[in-house]
Amino acid sequence: MPNHFLFQSQVTDMGGTSNRLLQADNPRDRKKRNDKEYRARCRVFTLFFPWLIYIYIYIYIYIYIYNKIKEGLISINMQEDQKRQKEELEKLAVENARMKDENESLVKERVAVLSPNLESAAIEINQLRSESQSLKRNSDNQRILVHALTEKLVTLFILLLLLLWSLMPEPFSIN
Repeated sequence: MPNHFLFQSQVTDMGGTSNRLLQADNPRDRKKRNDKEYRARCRVFTLFFPWLIYIYIYIYIYIYIYNKIKEGLISINMQEDQKRQKEELEKLAVENARMKDENESLVKERVAVLSPNLESAAIEINQLRSESQSLKRNSDNQRILVHALTEKLVTLFILLLLLLWSLMPEPFSIN
């Protein structure tokens, strides 16, 4: 049998294969045949691949839900879930009311305990503030007095020096 007659399996347009005898084996025909086979494979892939993904996701979700039901995290009976949620909500409402009452009583107790302390502290702060202002006033007055006395002492010292100088005998002169 000559080389240009080859028996090959080809993919048809419908995704199946057909076995037929090829008549020509020149490069152009081979390229056309390869391109046609590639497009057919791509067509099959693009037709079935999304469905495979959907099936995979469906199976994954099914297994996930099955495991959650098995673990008891998801209940099939919705009425039981609602009843359980209502009971839990009532328990939480009672606990919330108790916590609010306790919080209010603690706030009142804190106010009752801290109020006298705060008042006495405020009174003491005011006393200390007035004492500080009075001490500052005294300090300012004393500073003014010291300054005035220092000036008077300096003037008296200068006058004393002048008096002593005037009482001193004249120095001897050598002629």
